[in-house]
Amino acid sequence: MKINKLRLIAGYYYLGLGIGLFKREQVISWADQCIEKYEVPYEFVELSLSKEKDLEVVLSLLKLIYKRFELRTPLSIILYEIRLQYINEEITKVQLFSYISSLLIQGSAIGDDNETLKLLDFIEDRYYLAFQGIYGNQEEVIDSTLEELKVFEPAHNEFRKLFEEE
Repeated sequence: MKINKLRLIAGYYYLGLGIGLFKREQVISWADQCIEKYEVPYEFVELSLSKEKDLEVVLSLLKLIYKRFELRTPLSIILYEIRLQYINEEITKVQLFSYISSLLIQGSAIGDDNETLKLLDFIEDRYYLAFQGIYGNQEEVIDSTLEELKVFEPAHNEFRKLFEEE
C-alpha cells in the first residue's frame, strides 16, 4: 500500500480516536499490521509502542503520519461512518450527535471546510432545539441528519476500497 493511502488512514484514525469513535487498541493494531506488511516511517513504530502513552501523544503521532493540516477527506469519511453505525444500531442517537458535536469542534479548530462545518453546526443546533423540546421533532431531526450525511458516501466508499486493495 502506498504511503499516501496509509496517511489517509492515519487521518481517519486521528479524527475517530479524537472523538472517541475508535479505541486506542484499534489504532495500535493497525500500526502493527502496517509494520508487518509495509515499509513505513518510524512514527508507526512509535504508534505501535504507545499503549501506555497519553491520548494526546497517540493523536500527535497519527497527525505526524497524516502530514497534512486539512482534514476534509477524513472528516467526510468519519461522518458517513457514524451514519452507518447509527443505522446498524452500533451507536445510539446520543452518541451520533455527540460525535457530530465533537467533529464540529475538531473541524472548527482547523477551519478547513466551511461548508461541512456549517452543516454540522446546523445539525447540532437543530438537535439541541428538538431534544430540549423547544422546536422540532426528534425523529425528524434524526431522519434529516441521516439524509444529509448521505452526501459523504462517495468519500467513504473510496476509502473502503483502500482496504480491498490490500
